[in-house]
Amino acid sequence: MYLILDMDGVILDSSELKLKSIELTFKKFNKHITLDCENSYRMLQEHPHDIFKEYFTECEPVIAWHERMHSSLRKNEISHHISYNDLTILKDLFEGIALFTAQPRHRVDEMLNNSMINLFDIIITEDDVKPFVKPSPFGIDLIFTKNDQWDRKTTYFVGDTFEDIQCGKDAMIHTIAATWGFTQKQTLLKSKADLIIDKPMELISLANSKSELQYLN
Repeated sequence: MYLILDMDGVILDSSELKLKSIELTFKKFNKHITLDCENSYRMLQEHPHDIFKEYFTECEPVIAWHERMHSSLRKNEISHHISYNDLTILKDLFEGIALFTAQPRHRVDEMLNNSMINLFDIIITEDDVKPFVKPSPFGIDLIFTKNDQWDRKTTYFVGDTFEDIQCGKDAMIHTIAATWGFTQKQTLLKSKADLIIDKPMELISLANSKSELQYLN
């Protein structure tokens, strides 16, 4: 069996960091924003640049400041849903593991330490797939192109957005929706993922038992 993991929201707890970076940017440029439940969810679904273009007439300085500040937060305050130890266990349970993220490679290097990066057999980033970003299955197809030993029938993609799940389905592999990421569970239910899990430890339990995963094959 083979495993593909998304990074933001699945491995990394990126949602709180994203909201904090947006809130700090609004404060820096003297604008107020209310991050209640509904507004926070909307902010998580949109690219920060699009948010700033909506609220600021002169958005280029805002975007530039946000990029610098968010980069600093990613380096110093990022936390993990899936730890190095968790990833080591998954590495032992699967024949191969890959990382497929919409982030560019330099951000992967910023946010994951070398020990975690070295556990992945294949890493596919935005740099590898432009302009065919998610939900295009191009990135997943590229994983199979790079390693012909991988079998789509026994490959599982863990994502936390509707686009992730659609990407996996279009690539004709099994999909697992992680509810701890950017997208609310009720939205993920509509994605018709093959499995929905609520905690990262469930992924290890599933892989360890192999019962539910084999049922999907």
